Parts: sequence; C-alpha cells; structure tokens
Amino acid sequence: MCNGKAISLHNPQAQNIEGATSTVEGHTFHCTYSAGSTSATLTFTIPRAPVIRSPQEQAQLPRSKNTVVIYETQGGTLMGMVALTPSDKAIARLNTPSAGQATIDTSSFPAGAGSISLTETLNIQATQSGTAFASLKVGGTGIAMIEVSWV
Repeated sequence: MCNGKAISLHNPQAQNIEGATSTVEGHTFHCTYSAGSTSATLTFTIPRAPVIRSPQEQAQLPRSKNTVVIYETQGGTLMGMVALTPSDKAIARLNTPSAGQATIDTSSFPAGAGSISLTETLNIQATQSGTAFASLKVGGTGIAMIEVSWV
C-alpha cells in the first residue's frame, strides 16, 4: 500500500508512482509492504522535476549553431538534453556557456515543429521503519519537455 493505494507486486507497471509533476512533487509517500505478520514501511518525498526556464513553451526559435537553453535541476544527476524535429536530433552541450545553460547546434534542422527535452535522474531519499529490507533501491526520473517551432 502506498498512501492508501494498493500496489500489485505481480504487475511491474503498477509499482510506479506516476503523475504530472505538479500533482506529486513535494508530496511524501508512505508505502508499507506486508508479508504474514511482518511489515516494512518506506517513507520518501518526491523531489521537484527539472525545469526548462528559457525558451518558453511554443517559442519560435531561430535555427543556430548555438541555441541556448536555460534550465534548472534539483540536485539529481543530469542525464542529458536533446532538441528534436520529426526527423532530426541534436544533443546539447551541458553547462555551456555556464552552469544551468546548455548549447545545442540546431542549424541543420528544417523549419517547423520541434521540441526540447531534459532528463534528470532524481535523488530520492527513503527511510525505513519496521522490519528492514535486506536491500533497497529507490529511484525516479524527471523529464522536462517543451514544444517549439524552428524558424
């Protein structure tokens, strides 16, 4: 049970706590696993997901060798950032020109619809009470994505 909701151990998809960031970030979860007369409770708080500060959602961006994206993470591990079109992908150079900024070469993109996506492995800390698990791993991924138009 997690916050009163039953989670099936026989259905791997049901083990995920999913939802829009705005509905789960900052919330504390108490999950209890019981087997017979033994139980263990895990307590953890969902951290804030990464945020793309600039450009804004639905921005019209000039294609450039140095498209700059400003982002904010929350102490997890930044996995990467990509800019996309329906047929092209460009990987960002993180922390360039400075911390919290990325540079992407979008100069070869065709004009039209696209997106920018940022992925962070979240740093989630869990505490245990009751009978401790022999091994415990808690993890999560935060993704920020905006839709843009390349011009």
